[in-house]
Amino acid sequence: MLYAPISQGRKGVLNLQVQNEAIEMVWLKKLLSPHPPAWTPFAHELLRIHATPSPTSKPKARVNYFLQSWPIAPSKLPPILSHCITLARKYNLTLDALFFHPASLDPLPVWFHTSALLNLKKLNNYFYAHCIRDHHNVTNIGEIQTLANTPFNDSHRCLGSCVCKSCNTLHDTARCLKPFKCVETALNITRCIPKKWSPSPIPPRKNPDLLLEEKDALTFNPALTEAGPIENSFHILRPAEPQTNSPATQLQAPDDMSHPTVEISYGLIHKINDDREKVSCGSAFFAHKDPQNLAFRMISDCVTSKTSILCAIIESVRRIDHFVPILAHISSESIVRNLTINLPRNEDSDWYSCDDAHLYRSIVAILRLRSARTHLQAWSAKTPCLKRSAASSLAKEALTHPSLTSCDVSINPHFSIQGLRVERSVGYLSSEQTTDVLDVPVGYYRMSV
Repeated sequence: MLYAPISQGRKGVLNLQVQNEAIEMVWLKKLLSPHPPAWTPFAHELLRIHATPSPTSKPKARVNYFLQSWPIAPSKLPPILSHCITLARKYNLTLDALFFHPASLDPLPVWFHTSALLNLKKLNNYFYAHCIRDHHNVTNIGEIQTLANTPFNDSHRCLGSCVCKSCNTLHDTARCLKPFKCVETALNITRCIPKKWSPSPIPPRKNPDLLLEEKDALTFNPALTEAGPIENSFHILRPAEPQTNSPATQLQAPDDMSHPTVEISYGLIHKINDDREKVSCGSAFFAHKDPQNLAFRMISDCVTSKTSILCAIIESVRRIDHFVPILAHISSESIVRNLTINLPRNEDSDWYSCDDAHLYRSIVAILRLRSARTHLQAWSAKTPCLKRSAASSLAKEALTHPSLTSCDVSINPHFSIQGLRVERSVGYLSSEQTTDVLDVPVGYYRMSV
């Protein structure tokens, strides 16, 4: 009650604990930045020096504490660095994305990989792993894959005295006594890296048109690939649930099939009833007397003005085959902008600046899974008048007629990314918008802009 703003009838007292965490969060952000300041190499060196003796981790295997799983003793670190580590654990700092670009994964340290299978723990200190680190100078995933893919010709023999071209090259460049053993160990290590974290071909990317020809409809961007430095994928405030180790993949459309675009009009009615309850009614209109027409009625103090129409979008899109293009006429312009122009910004901030965040996350996951394009258009003079009136009438009928009252907002785990993106979410939210988010360091956004 003391810390809430005066505008809400409270005292507006400064929370010093949160303010201090905000300052430390700024330091942590700089430590994780792909373009770090000059002092960060010294901080990473201190982290490497103070690694715990058990389990054993060789100095050359320790590259970046935040990208690896070797343990550390925070009590032995300088206070500000120790607080950064504590803060990262408190707010569940996690590295994750739907699909990593191969160029982003190549520099990722391979030793003590955070998401590797348990077998890698045995291989981290395996006899030939020392040779791979010390003689072959392998530290990251790109280098281990290059070694594992070493080609051997027909003259190769699995002996230390083999004189085939590949073995001779490794003998000369790395002074390796048994190249075939190192290559075999490297291959076993790559098998311990889950598919999501192993560089693989980029899925076909749909190039969304900015405008649908002659309709001025914005196109939802279904791209999955996370490009850029791997450090851009750090998130905080993630739910305490296990990560998926498989990349997100979209459904594949039939090659020899083309379908006409399905047009859907979404209407919305929002009012307060006689019992002073918030009532939100949203509709999805396909065509006159179409059995797929639907309407939602939500009655609750937690209902926002757009809850029902967002539920209508979720339910209606699920009823359409993934390979059929959609043109959605939506009565709310803010919904269209949130799902198109503002989508990167909203996802970086985990939708904290938007009401009904869980519904937006569900819509984005459903639209990304589709193989056909989805076009979104706010109601305007170009929207057919009959469709607008029909969608509005359908929403009004939901006030008095039986209608849907619940919506399945479950998300495919492979398409679920939650949490604030550390590198790019700073400055998106104002301090007032974060006061309602539990355990969020409010001053973090204000101080680091």
